[in-house]
Amino acid sequence: MAIEAFVATWNRDPKPFIWQARAEDILAKIERCRRRLEEIQPGCTVRRVRKKAA
Repeated sequence: MAIEAFVATWNRDPKPFIWQARAEDILAKIERCRRRLEEIQPGCTVRRVRKKAA
């Protein structure tokens, strides 16, 4: 499987994950998302049907 091949390759020469974002930035983004989600009104998320290409 592709995932197992990736993990095997990665494990041959692993590199540490270095976090780039600051905690304050992440928390601010979560707050913006929460506010935006609270603005959603019931029924506004009705699935749209795409027209098939001819």
